[in-house]
Amino acid sequence: MATALVLPVAAAPAASAPPACAWGSLSVVLPAAQGTATQSVAFLSVRNGAAACRLVATASLTVTRNRVRVTSIRGNPVTYRIDETIGHGTTLLFDAWWANWCAARSGAFRARGVLATLSGWAGYRYLPVCLRASSTSSLRGVR
Repeated sequence: MATALVLPVAAAPAASAPPACAWGSLSVVLPAAQGTATQSVAFLSVRNGAAACRLVATASLTVTRNRVRVTSIRGNPVTYRIDETIGHGTTLLFDAWWANWCAARSGAFRARGVLATLSGWAGYRYLPVCLRASSTSSLRGVR
């Protein structure tokens, strides 16, 4: 007859997860949108001014004209799902590349960045070049 010896296994200490971010410790910054040879890019940065915390939220960047979303741009708005730890003084950066604008160039074009209840605006200094009038303008997010 065999006898089994069963010993308790000590559980590994659980890594302490940082607390959820307090909205008051976060800020959204949109520097002026930039231009390249053919595209325009807008940046959204989220900065944490408090202790490290876990940020679970959705951020977005939207191209607007006279503060209204431009519906003729495919992919507008760009959204980013965030689920990560953000340290004290750390900044998360998101950007959206806008290409092939062949429509009217008049009006105030701006990028609107949103993170939950936080938001900001940045003006487009340069609009994308019209490379192909038969193609749709598009917005592509990069993280």
